[in-house]
Amino acid sequence: MKLSWKLFLQSLALAAAVAAAEDETSYRKDVRVLLYENNPNFEQDPTSSLHFFKERSKVANLQTTVFGGKLKRPGFGDKLQLLKPLLEVVDPNELIIVADGREVALNVPESKEAALEAVDRFMETYNKLTKDAPRAVVMSAVDQCCAPAMSHANPGDYFDASTGARKSRACSSGKEGCEYEDNESISQWKEFMKEVALDKTAGDEEYDSVYLNAGIVAGYPQDLIKMLDIIDIQSSEDDQAVLSGLMYSFPDMIVLDYNQEMFGNNQVHKGLVDGCVFEQHDHEMPLYHNKKMTQPMILQTPGRFYGCLDVLIEILGGESHRRYLMSWEELADEFEDEDRQLFTEFLTGGFNFAASEEEASN
Repeated sequence: MKLSWKLFLQSLALAAAVAAAEDETSYRKDVRVLLYENNPNFEQDPTSSLHFFKERSKVANLQTTVFGGKLKRPGFGDKLQLLKPLLEVVDPNELIIVADGREVALNVPESKEAALEAVDRFMETYNKLTKDAPRAVVMSAVDQCCAPAMSHANPGDYFDASTGARKSRACSSGKEGCEYEDNESISQWKEFMKEVALDKTAGDEEYDSVYLNAGIVAGYPQDLIKMLDIIDIQSSEDDQAVLSGLMYSFPDMIVLDYNQEMFGNNQVHKGLVDGCVFEQHDHEMPLYHNKKMTQPMILQTPGRFYGCLDVLIEILGGESHRRYLMSWEELADEFEDEDRQLFTEFLTGGFNFAASEEEASN
């Protein structure tokens, strides 16, 4: 795994901070949360989802660390590149939860007793899901496939299943030459993941969420390090594509939470009314999935479903204005390629107003 000098320094600094920090006696010693966020302002903003997660973590006695620094142009693989130095200094007996900080909420109420029970239930579920694959990591499952990069590679293209070596690299989803195409490659990925879901669940139930989501992963340090060593991900590579390829070539390394018992995903493509699927039955209890009736400890709103994230946090008794806190990089991504370039130049002071006016007059 090639790590840029800037990422390397950030990793060392954060790893040193984690190693030097004295755990408060109230924190649990068997589990820790690492939240990836490259905007350092969100952690201190009392109206951010990240701030809510950290504050509610204290109720559940969960030690939560934010990592990511201030990366101006983060790549899909940066989260995983920064992770290894942290894993090398934490307690090897701690279950590590790694999540994208800007799209998750901790689903525990203000009730101390209920919050502690939620974490206990999370640990029990992890042990249940990995019973037949004790060295596996658990990742969340979503109802939509696939990342654009996956339309440019077939399931077995990334890894040599006999040696573990990388055979090819994933492109950077959304970039030129790596746009989404509804093609045979996508069909192969979908078929593969549906077959795995059917096999893992023994056909007991038809699950609608069968596709790997790279936004959340839980595992023990040595297993996560092994995963990182094998994937050898580069900063620009799409992590969802690479990890899906890992699951194909090494099926015992990844287990998906099909029933959303640990990680609960909301569905941005269905909109706020139908896609924000967690509800409150009792204000002293975690939110329930409105169909599965599960109470996953971490709720995710992938696809920048920030309106849903804010609603969930507010139901849990917190405050979140995440939908109003989009970074300029996120705003730029809302534009098409040519307009995105102009918007970026405008924000960074490189926009040529005279040339723009002359072009408009012509």
